[in-house]
Amino acid sequence: MRTICIFLLALMGSPLVWAGSPDNSDGSIQKILLLSEQQKYLIKQSAKAFMGLANSPKVVDYYLQIDSSLLVFEENLVELEEFSESPILKPALTDLKNNWKEYSLVVSREIGPKTCSKLLKLERKTYESAEAYRFALSGYIAQIYPNIARNLKESYGLSSRAYAQAIFAESYMFYQYASRLDLPEKRSLERSLKKVEEQTLANFDILLNSKVNTASTKEQLQNIKGKWLVLSKEFENYSPKKRSYMTSLASSSDQSSQALCRLASEYSQLVEVLSVSHLVAMVSRHRAQNKEMARTYLLAAFDLERDRSVRQSLDELISEFEGRNRRLVVFAPTKAARRSAETIGRFWKNYKKALKKNYTEEGLFKLIEQSHIIMAACDRMAEDLENYAGQLPLYPKEQKELPKEERIIHLLNIVGHQTTDIQRLLIYRVQTAKNQGGSISLRRYEDTVKEFEQTLQQLQTFEDNTPAIVEGLHKLETLWTQLKNDYLGAQTLEKEELLSCIEQIDLLASELEQLSILYENMVNTLVQYSLK
Repeated sequence: MRTICIFLLALMGSPLVWAGSPDNSDGSIQKILLLSEQQKYLIKQSAKAFMGLANSPKVVDYYLQIDSSLLVFEENLVELEEFSESPILKPALTDLKNNWKEYSLVVSREIGPKTCSKLLKLERKTYESAEAYRFALSGYIAQIYPNIARNLKESYGLSSRAYAQAIFAESYMFYQYASRLDLPEKRSLERSLKKVEEQTLANFDILLNSKVNTASTKEQLQNIKGKWLVLSKEFENYSPKKRSYMTSLASSSDQSSQALCRLASEYSQLVEVLSVSHLVAMVSRHRAQNKEMARTYLLAAFDLERDRSVRQSLDELISEFEGRNRRLVVFAPTKAARRSAETIGRFWKNYKKALKKNYTEEGLFKLIEQSHIIMAACDRMAEDLENYAGQLPLYPKEQKELPKEERIIHLLNIVGHQTTDIQRLLIYRVQTAKNQGGSISLRRYEDTVKEFEQTLQQLQTFEDNTPAIVEGLHKLETLWTQLKNDYLGAQTLEKEELLSCIEQIDLLASELEQLSILYENMVNTLVQYSLK
């Protein structure tokens, strides 16, 4: 918990500590990305304030900025350490901590020619280690979350560029101040100033030309750019001895940085909204794969597949399931969703033990009971994500006002249920054909058929389906009718018929996977269109 003193200092001196930042659970990836960018900003902010005071000790706000930067940076380190236990991240964070320790001792000392020269060297070294940590973090994210939807990439990039622009703004002031001191590095500082000025203008153009911009973000960018150009002209008549001039200069600079940070926050919130649909799709795949593992077990239990082949298939499915659940825990946007993902992980342990045992008909029945427990936990997480999406400020208003069952993100969840249902059908169909499970298996089989047909009708009656979705649902209905007529109505299932039934179910699963992608893209397109 921040003390009142730290909180007040942060509000006065650190524009990256906002009241309006995304409300993520501890350890969420959005928060960690924000903190890694913030550390870079705080280094530049404290260095700028130090050099500003070297020019004019009358700018009181700069003393506050140094104090707040040091305090917030240390607090951020504690949170980053909790996330950075991975061998990929830990060495980079340790290097950052060591460099920061040396840098913070200098930036908090009395200002003079010697400390200014020393600060220049340490600032560069510390900032480079912060960039190295951010690079390591990007690599880590790419490794544990390789399937980020393509349409999210530009939003993530824009958020990072907006933070970079705030850093450029602080760097520009830092080099303006430092180059006006009588230091041995004066020529080098002047070259760096020119480079930062060019980078700032180029980055403004990239941000302004982005397709992800809303009318609001574009207007903000144009306003910030205009003010920044005015600020740069103020240095043409530099008067460090005039207190009012230096105070006004510092205030104008900070306003630009704060505006850029708020803009970065808006881009981050847009990413949050777009990522929810992808998480719902991940949970849907979780549910389906849960039944896919039970189906694979069934093939061995009834001597329909070689033991070695089943073991290999199960090992691959287990590895994929566990990797996805780790990602769901890390990327869960709320504490409720994260708890649901952790609950799935706990129930998974018993399910995995059952999968590893010898393949028997009795073992299959126990496995199915464990499967239902995991299914319930997956349903809970999908519900948590749907509720979260409806609470996000940038989520389309017209979607929020609709009944839950008519929202597109709910339809995406339904597609996930259908993928699970077709895997269930095979299991229950074989059990009933083999007279295993008695009335329980028969009831579950009949309920699954009924649920699949009801949800298919619900998807078909959605008025805003795109032509591609309408075509996909027509294919799905055709495949379903064929499955039902050829295999589900038969009294018995011989081995050859069962293998053909599996092939038909796999075709249905493939079509449902394509529909899931189409609905996910539909959610994201709607979000982006509503913000134009």
